[in-house]
Amino acid sequence: MEAVMVQLPFSAQLGNDGLLHKLAEANLPVKTFGSETLRAIIMFKWKKFSQRAILIKTIIYLAYLFIFTAYACLLSEDRGPAQVVPTYGPGAVANGTQLVGLDFQGLTSYSTGWAEIVLSFLVFFFGAYFMGLEGVQLYKLGPYDYFSSFWNFMDLAAYACSMIIPPCVLLRYQMNDKGFVYALVACESLLLWGKSLFYGLAIDGLGTFI
Repeated sequence: MEAVMVQLPFSAQLGNDGLLHKLAEANLPVKTFGSETLRAIIMFKWKKFSQRAILIKTIIYLAYLFIFTAYACLLSEDRGPAQVVPTYGPGAVANGTQLVGLDFQGLTSYSTGWAEIVLSFLVFFFGAYFMGLEGVQLYKLGPYDYFSSFWNFMDLAAYACSMIIPPCVLLRYQMNDKGFVYALVACESLLLWGKSLFYGLAIDGLGTFI
């Protein structure tokens, strides 16, 4: 068997001028990318450029995901801001008041409160970091291409929540039954766990299942 090399200029080039990028924009059938030539280009680019980058991004994102999950669990036990509420005896007769919840100083009196404070800063940092990456992507793609993807709207919503929730928690703002903080935490959890499926696409076997 004789090996034959077929020269394809710019076939493995990065960026918008690369062959794969142009083919992806051409809306070709999926089976096109199953040809031996394109499979060889894809595997070369994956091992040479993408595999390590995706792995690093996956590790960072999983750290973010687990930190936020632990944060959400702590917030589920948070009694909210300090407030005075009436107490009632038999027959619904008021016989006093009671202080419930904690202010910021009260949080520092408990180990779980300190954990909540530390995780607030970490969640805000990760939210700002990923929001910065979205800003870079917006700059490179341009507003039209960026906002044409529904998933980018979901990413912006998720990272915005990560930057809104921690200040509210530390300031003890909107953390009661009528506040929006707990609703944001629930939405954020769904968005982040849904986003984790994207990183599963890079794993052989699991990506096909997803």
